[in-house]
Formats: sequence, C-alpha cells, structure tokens
Amino acid sequence: MEDVDFLKKRFREYCYDMDYNFYHNTGKELIPITRKEYREKTGESDYIINKLRYSIWPLQIQDYYFMRTGGVSLKAGKIVHREVKYVPIDWALYNLIVYFNKQGFPTHTCKQIGVISKKSRDVSTFGFWKTGDEVLLFLKEKFGGLIVEIDNYHDFRTDGFNTSDKWWNQTIYKDKIVFARQHVTGTDGRPFQEGSVSIHFENKLIYKMSDVLGVEYPNHSNAHIGRRIIGSILKRLKHLIRE
Repeated sequence: MEDVDFLKKRFREYCYDMDYNFYHNTGKELIPITRKEYREKTGESDYIINKLRYSIWPLQIQDYYFMRTGGVSLKAGKIVHREVKYVPIDWALYNLIVYFNKQGFPTHTCKQIGVISKKSRDVSTFGFWKTGDEVLLFLKEKFGGLIVEIDNYHDFRTDGFNTSDKWWNQTIYKDKIVFARQHVTGTDGRPFQEGSVSIHFENKLIYKMSDVLGVEYPNHSNAHIGRRIIGSILKRLKHLIRE
C-alpha cells in the first residue's frame, strides 16, 4: 500500500524511465505503453523527451523551464566550466535563476516549495556556487534591509542537511531574504562545501525580488510538466509494473 501511495503522489499519469520505457501510471500499477502512445497522450515531442533525459537533472519534480548552462561546478574552491548542457529549473524561480546566472552568480540546488502567490509564506531556496561575501554584497546592494545573514550548520553524522523547514522561524524571518553561509560536516567528520551560500525566502518575495531586479513575474502557462522520469526508485516499484 505504501508503494501504491508513492506511485500516486510521485509520478504523473504518463511517465518513463531512464531507459526510455514508457508507462501509464494508473495510481495502482505501471502499464507499459509505446513511445508513440506517450507522445500522443502528453503532447511532448521527442525533442523534449530527450532534452529532459539528458539534462543535468532529469528527475525533475516541479514543472519547469530549461536553462542552458555551461556546466559550472565548484572544485577546490574554484569555479570549473564543463560542456554546455541544459538544466530544468523550477518554473516559479526560473526568471530569478536566469538573472543571477547572467550577472555572474551561477546557481545550484533550486528548490521551489509550496504555493506560489503574492501572499504565500511557503519557503523556497537556491544556492550559489560562489563563496565568500561577493554574493552578499550584491544582494545587499539590490535588496538592502531585506537581507538577513545567518550561519547554517549541517552534520551528516546526525541528521544530514539542515534544511529550512527545520530552522525557519517565521517570527524572525518573515518578509526577509535570508542569506545563509553553509557549514557542512561529512560522515567522516571532515568539513566540505565550506563557504557555499544560499538564500531562503517566502514565495511572496519572489514578486518583490522580481520588481527590484526588473525581471518578469513567474509564469506557469508554458512550463514543461515535471514528475515525468522514474529514476533508480523504479527498482522499488517493479512489482507494480504489469507484464
């Protein structure tokens, strides 16, 4: 029953895996269908199917837009450029993410959470590859008193990532953009990702940030549908696949 509930919540009615096996998700089982049937039911082209499959993050949950990226990563504290690829970006954060990347602040770990509206107090976040105070100075220049600084500690020997749902205090952080310096301790007790930073904010502030930065408001109308690709979790669901 637990796997059936997971199937209902985690994947769309029509989905596929990393090996291009296509399914009709009835909510109780996965019925194999052809690629042609999948395209007819979803309206997705082979171009979009392949683009998501070979993107940087094919297991995209939220509805999304594609952003072209140079494959920026952080190695030994330095930004490294890799081959050009595409990455799906949560639809409501897309315009902000594109803006920061164009300004020279490459981003990672985009997490759009909850309701998107001008009144929503659900909290979303994204991180930056750059370290130090360069990001903070830019944010303070743009948003002034909206910025609050904190140090965020994560210990993988205890409870993993200290995500904002664990530490967010609405009394302190409501109507603020929280700039968090990340301090991460690995399972071996050694620090890693030291100096990486992220911002956390209520979704209502997406509109305020957009106004300040001169970018368009979130627009869901043309977004691609998320929750399409089944990853390694498919092994858990094999007993639900109709032969």
